[in-house]
Amino acid sequence: MDLCQSEYPDRCRVETYHAKPNGEITSLGIFGREANKGSALGLVLRRLKVDRSQVMAIGDDFNDLPLFSHARIKIAMGNAQAELKSQATAVAPSNDDEGVAWALKQFGVSS
Repeated sequence: MDLCQSEYPDRCRVETYHAKPNGEITSLGIFGREANKGSALGLVLRRLKVDRSQVMAIGDDFNDLPLFSHARIKIAMGNAQAELKSQATAVAPSNDDEGVAWALKQFGVSS
């Protein structure tokens, strides 16, 4: 983490996620400067020639916001950050309450 920030600040960035009330870091991501989930999804959609009208994005944290720009249906999990929920098409139950399964059933994907 320190190497990225001190030696390569123009080429990489660091994201930390605090999931516990005491502020404990629960996840660390080191990425290329312009990389995010949205740019990755956009690349896949272009290569597969899939239109965003056929895409549903599901997320629960700030790093999922870029996904929403590439999806027609935007699902925030019940445990998601408020900003993500405010931009969502719908809010699903939490991760622990099978929110992904709910979203898939709700929006026409059946098993």
